[in-house]
Amino acid sequence: AALVCNPDVRMRRGCGALLVDALGEAQPGGGRVGISVPLLYEEDGRTLLHSLRRESSVTRALGEAVIGNRRAGRFPRWSELVTDPAAYGRRTVADWATGALMALSGECLAACGPWDESFFLYSEETEYCLRARDLGFVTRLEPSASATHLGGDSQVSPRLWTLLTVNRVRLFRRRHGLAATTAFRAAVLLRESSRAALGRPASLAAARALAGGSAPQGAP
Repeated sequence: AALVCNPDVRMRRGCGALLVDALGEAQPGGGRVGISVPLLYEEDGRTLLHSLRRESSVTRALGEAVIGNRRAGRFPRWSELVTDPAAYGRRTVADWATGALMALSGECLAACGPWDESFFLYSEETEYCLRARDLGFVTRLEPSASATHLGGDSQVSPRLWTLLTVNRVRLFRRRHGLAATTAFRAAVLLRESSRAALGRPASLAAARALAGGSAPQGAP
């Protein structure tokens, strides 16, 4: 097995072993646990981060644009973000999860191959989890394992937020046709434009990149 861990993650006692032990378990709906992830908390050690995600779709991007991702997160059809507290209290299978800390089984690694390094900083874990799912390896939360994530720069840095946003659209384009991608890009642009109008510099930078079809300077 392999353990992927950001340098700004602080694992709590036993976390790594619990994640590795969860790997390989057969799932009722088919497939096996190929990727296991812990509960993640903010720097205060008490505030739970919503780290589970659903696969991107046009309706989910539109829901996040109109309702906001946290409010829309209560409805699976309308948001990528999983906010249901019950989902974080059990071994929940997700389409993908935040890649700050995750264990990957040797079987999953052998089947999926290396991570796609054409995605710089953001969406590489998304692409890998979806690729693993396509091959029968699910991503599952192990709620007995937990860690603190000190990160969060993407929320305030215009360059990092732009990179995250552009990479979301790039990944969607790889998995869907032109018409769906055009609609998805428009929904994401609507979200960033509406937040830019509220005075958020990161969203303004992302909206400009999406409208111009460009990535932030220096990004692949």
